Amino acid sequence: MRFKAVWVAGIFFASTSIALAGVTPAAWIGSKAEKVVARDATVQLPEQERKSLETELRMTVAIYRLLEETAAQQHEGYEQPAGTIHNLRYRFSTALERVQQGLAIDRAACVGIGASSADNRFKRFRCAVTSAELEIPSAVVTWEGDLITGVVEGEPRMMGPFEARLDVRVTGQRTIAARQVQ
Repeated sequence: MRFKAVWVAGIFFASTSIALAGVTPAAWIGSKAEKVVARDATVQLPEQERKSLETELRMTVAIYRLLEETAAQQHEGYEQPAGTIHNLRYRFSTALERVQQGLAIDRAACVGIGASSADNRFKRFRCAVTSAELEIPSAVVTWEGDLITGVVEGEPRMMGPFEARLDVRVTGQRTIAARQVQ
């Protein structure tokens, strides 16, 4: 009987410690925060620039969609202009998506804020981040009368990198919630 009581108590304590291990809030050191921020967070462009670029890129994507359809109809056996225009439209769409969702982070430097645990782990960080560059293609479509004859691609317009500050909160063993403050 005594063995059975010890056995039941052992199972109870083991299950309680396992259950509590899953709800204990995570805390990280700065280098882990930097890696996760670079992997998961994004940098939003300044509002005026973002709105301007978004409007420009939406119009450009729509124009290239029409150009792609026109070139495909004009050159049914010859795919070159339509294929090139399709690739450009895709690159403009990708640039638009990056403007809307934010740019990936190339570098992050994070400092823990608030109380730390005994082994210098924090639940909140302030991070200075630098974004990747934004590449916007440049091209000219050549015409002969009503016929698209080719596409000449120019140097892409490069924007950035942009710098920002993020407030980061650790939400799990491998996840964060980040808010751009600048």
